[in-house]
Amino acid sequence: MKRYSLDEAIDLVADAGYQGIEILLDLPHAFPPQVKEEDIQRWRAKLKKRGLEVSNCNAFMLYGIEGCHRPSWCEKEAERRKLRIEHTRQCLHLAAKLGAPTISTEPGGPIDPGVTRKQAADWFEEGLRSVLPDAEKAGVRLCIEPEPGLLIEKAGEYDEFMKRFKGDKVAEKWLGLNFDAGRDTIGRTERSMHQEARYQGAPEDKSCTLQL
Repeated sequence: MKRYSLDEAIDLVADAGYQGIEILLDLPHAFPPQVKEEDIQRWRAKLKKRGLEVSNCNAFMLYGIEGCHRPSWCEKEAERRKLRIEHTRQCLHLAAKLGAPTISTEPGGPIDPGVTRKQAADWFEEGLRSVLPDAEKAGVRLCIEPEPGLLIEKAGEYDEFMKRFKGDKVAEKWLGLNFDAGRDTIGRTERSMHQEARYQGAPEDKSCTLQL
C-alpha cells in the first residue's frame, strides 16, 4: 500500500471488503510531523463513510527520519534513541485522534557491535518507561512486535523481557505484544505449536494485535 496515499489506501481496503485497517504512521501515509488537523478530520470522515475501523497504527518503521529499523530504541547515542522515543510519543497521540486502540513498535532494534544484549534491553526498557505516561494519557496501548534480527525475535523473548515490568500496573495495562505468527516461526526451534496457540488464543492479555 506504500504506492498509494492514505486516502487511496482507505478506499482500496474498503473496496476489498475489509472492515478494519492498519494505518502506517510513517511516510508516505501519516508521518506525525507532516500530519495536519484537517488531514485527521478528513481521514476520520472517510473511514466512517467506508465503514472501516482502525485496528492498529504501525509506528514500527521510521523512513520519515532514516529507515525501517533506525533510529531505534537501542542506539548507542542517546540523542538517536530520543528520536525514536519522540516519534513514539507523537504516534501515540496521533493514533488516539484516529481512533486506534493500539500502536505497534519495533522490538528494541538492531544490536550494534560492542553493545551487549543487556545494555540494549536496558535502553529499550528506559525508552518504554519514558513513553508510558503518554500511552496512558492517550488511552492507546503500545505493542512490541518481535522480529528476527532485532533485540526481541520471538514471543517467548517478549515474555522474558516483560518480566522487567512485573508489578508495574501502568506497564501491565499499556504495554503489550503485537504477535505476528509468520515472523515468530522464523528460526523458531524451542516453541511448540501448542505454545504458539497460547498467544493466538489469549488476545486480551497477550496479543494486542494478531497477524496471521
